[in-house]
Amino acid sequence: MTAEDCLEIPVKLQCLNGWPPVSNEYLWFKVLGEGLFVKSYPFFVKGLSFGDVLFDTREEKNDVLDVEWKDKSGNSTIWMACRSQDDFDELYDCLREQFNVEGLAEFNLLSVCLMEWQALKELDEAVEGLGNSISFEIAYPSLRHEEV
Repeated sequence: MTAEDCLEIPVKLQCLNGWPPVSNEYLWFKVLGEGLFVKSYPFFVKGLSFGDVLFDTREEKNDVLDVEWKDKSGNSTIWMACRSQDDFDELYDCLREQFNVEGLAEFNLLSVCLMEWQALKELDEAVEGLGNSISFEIAYPSLRHEEV
């Protein structure tokens, strides 16, 4: 991904009780005509996944984007909040071998993109392979996989 291909655009967040710790999340998008193709793995934008296409709701180039879907991908976004830096490091190292994952070490957060061709069971098996050695919480803000 090069700067010529993509734009980094702030996306407006809904904050509740001080979370998330920011009011906007900056994500990478590829411009597709009137739509914006999501090229990032979101940490705080609920319901959004890599590969989604959003309407460009900005009036000016530097405005914050409101999330309005033009098309949703079949990809799921899974958030994992680790209890410690050591847990974060171990989980991140394990998952990045098999999945598209980004880490936000400052908050011990992982954003996992489960591509539509991957099974949710694959993620479960990878995490179970770590045993009880790590502690984390998991959320499914954009679950598009039908199997549970």
